[in-house]
Amino acid sequence: MGRQLSRLERELGEITATFFQAKLGVKPRAVHVLEEEEGDLVVIKVGGFLTKAEAAVAQPGEDHRILDDYYSRVLERLFPLLSVVVEELAGRTLLGCRTALDLPRDECLYLLTLGAKGPVGNAVPQTLKEIE
Repeated sequence: MGRQLSRLERELGEITATFFQAKLGVKPRAVHVLEEEEGDLVVIKVGGFLTKAEAAVAQPGEDHRILDDYYSRVLERLFPLLSVVVEELAGRTLLGCRTALDLPRDECLYLLTLGAKGPVGNAVPQTLKEIE
């Protein structure tokens, strides 16, 4: 029996799938999100998003580089959306987001690096004693 997805994992998966559908016009075959337990890394793996024509030219070569450049530019537009979700649901800042494409396998990975958790709520210390 598999483990239960966190709310952050569910939301990141849904936003990623919706982004691919809206920007590329293709629903990915699979979107898997894995949040490192108590860690600072989230991995989003997207598979099955290339069209048949793109899959045919996805093998290494000149056409591969053109396709890779295109997808790198388009897929980085997801970063601001991911940042908002991470900040709202996890209470953490998205420090970095890297995209790794493996077009011959029709896969894309988003590697999200999260900052430290902020204070719970909007509590702001009122005195120097509370800061110490």
